[in-house]
Amino acid sequence: MISLLTDPVLGSWRRDVDDVLAIIMLASNLYKIATTEGNGPPSLTYKTALEVKEKLKLKATVHPSPKLGLSSHQNTLEVLKETLKSSHDIVSIAPNTYLYRALDSTTSTYRNHLITIMGGYLNNKLLRIIPEFNFWKDENAAKKVVEDDRWDDRLIVPIDTTMTIKWKCNKLIRHLIAYNLTWLAKGIKPWCTTSRVLFGGFIPHDAIAAYFYKCWTGIIYCSNKIKYRKTNLIVKRSKLVETPNGVKAFVLEPSQYLGDAVLSDLFESLHQIL
Repeated sequence: MISLLTDPVLGSWRRDVDDVLAIIMLASNLYKIATTEGNGPPSLTYKTALEVKEKLKLKATVHPSPKLGLSSHQNTLEVLKETLKSSHDIVSIAPNTYLYRALDSTTSTYRNHLITIMGGYLNNKLLRIIPEFNFWKDENAAKKVVEDDRWDDRLIVPIDTTMTIKWKCNKLIRHLIAYNLTWLAKGIKPWCTTSRVLFGGFIPHDAIAAYFYKCWTGIIYCSNKIKYRKTNLIVKRSKLVETPNGVKAFVLEPSQYLGDAVLSDLFESLHQIL
């Protein structure tokens, strides 16, 4: 089971919507959806996650950022502390501030064997000017999460990998409408337009991280065309730096096959939900 740290939004041309796709792809194994500020303010990401849960009738519970002060609800920080004491996995596709705080307040060895992170970059020259958001938003938190030596495994999906994948927005929207998910198609379309202009297509960063997690844990069978390598890493200025003395992590490699594989799994996940 998975506790997902996420900052989902829909309906904005200025904010990436890929978190919602990751929620869909992980739905059958989701235990808790822990929202945080990032792509939007905490009230918006919490509202979006609740909407996705209601529309798709998901079983996972949705939890607000501590900033909202909803004392009647278990908040994201409490969820992450609880998860660290369980055997559940954590998938982080948002800024890692609350995960860092949960780690910092936990002294025991985690029962979790796996942390999956979408964030950081290895070699992308563009990011020297435009940093990867999840790490840049709270670099100290990213450093703590990646370099904490109590994880058994770390799966890292850097933006170098995700930016090599571009979906055609029209194809994605047509498929969503075919599944009678007009509300989701409308929510995705503004960002699709922006990403088509800026990047030449829709880049599903967080959906790729979700797919990699499912491959790694055996939830789905994945072709051996999906490649990854084990390396030693530390975090420095939002960048993943390879060093002999760094922590061991598995990093997903770019693959021409990957884009179609992730898209196929998204639609298969929708088929299972609906």
